[in-house]
Amino acid sequence: MEQPFRSVVVILLIIISGMATLSFAPTVESVHQPISEHDMIPVMIQIPKLGIAAEIVPCHMNKDGSMQVPERGDVAGWMTNSPIPGDEGNAVIAGHVDDFTGPAIFFSLKNLVYGDEILIKDAHGLTLTFEVAKIEIYPNHYAPIDTIFGYASTPKLNLITCHGLFDRKRKTHEERLVVYTELKFKEEAEIATQ
Repeated sequence: MEQPFRSVVVILLIIISGMATLSFAPTVESVHQPISEHDMIPVMIQIPKLGIAAEIVPCHMNKDGSMQVPERGDVAGWMTNSPIPGDEGNAVIAGHVDDFTGPAIFFSLKNLVYGDEILIKDAHGLTLTFEVAKIEIYPNHYAPIDTIFGYASTPKLNLITCHGLFDRKRKTHEERLVVYTELKFKEEAEIATQ
């Protein structure tokens, strides 16, 4: 059985948390068709339990296989070569745990528990509600790449951030925290008729 996402064992994806880098993720080939005007493009993430409401910016793959990351600590980044949130597969959104000013957007992600909700919104009023299925912490070089970025037959959203002690020599946190979620429901905005 061929999988829609093939992980090439290149461990180069960079996700900066302050000056930290995430160096365990693969270059992922996506079979998702180019984005059309009908696709849900995520622009906002809300995590009610944590009081998080933040902009989502697109993060593309660089030529070297690394992932662009948000320049600011107060926004999250959607990995555009992962599925669109709500589509079949593992959509991936990354955020900083901290930056030069202190705690960043995903600093409190570690406080989520099974069943907590994460809302993803687009510019047209569509809201997707995902529910936390599990939270895992991995050493930054030993994360299960296929589980985080690989094939899934149902809509999933994985949030990822740095975790643990900051290694000043390597300029990265020693661990990665991944929140695995599953789509609970979609809510379309009501369009007013004139």
